[in-house]
Amino acid sequence: MNNKHIACLAILFFCVVVAQGVSAVRLRATSMQTAAQLARQDADTASVSLQAQRAILDDLKHKSADLLDYLDVWEPHLSRLATPESGEINVNALVKEAGLILLAQRFEVVPNKSGASVPNATDATIPQFVRAHLTVEDDFIKTINWLGDLESKLPSARVSSLALARGQSGNDLRMDLVVDVPLAVPRATPSPTP
Repeated sequence: MNNKHIACLAILFFCVVVAQGVSAVRLRATSMQTAAQLARQDADTASVSLQAQRAILDDLKHKSADLLDYLDVWEPHLSRLATPESGEINVNALVKEAGLILLAQRFEVVPNKSGASVPNATDATIPQFVRAHLTVEDDFIKTINWLGDLESKLPSARVSSLALARGQSGNDLRMDLVVDVPLAVPRATPSPTP
């Protein structure tokens, strides 16, 4: 083999290497173009899905706006009484503020059973409430006015039982009252939109 043959073999080997390199680069470029096209399709699909989800979210916001406004009005009243102790303190303060004669009182924390499809399941928003059993005997007008003021001073509470009877002396009224004060779970702050 002479120098011309060796040079031809070297040039042939170089051409084969260049052809292999060009083929590998072309194959890589083709696969990258395919991946880019798939990524564009995925992005378009995600964009359409995002628009659909935003439309659903806007519809839900529109439909629940009244409920959210209602919740915003009641949130301060519910969040004010977050512990059983705060419920007891508020009821006791209302009785003392009115100067009523309290014959008996008893407080208990009771789970709020929902009337939903699951029997004996607690409510997720208001899982429990403080039940105050009060026996008051005082002047008729003073006692009835206090009962009327109870709704304005403790608007989240409900009277679940009320029994009125004549008191021991002249104008006195004996009132056996059961007041339920809800202990709501604090509302979580919404996460920022993406």
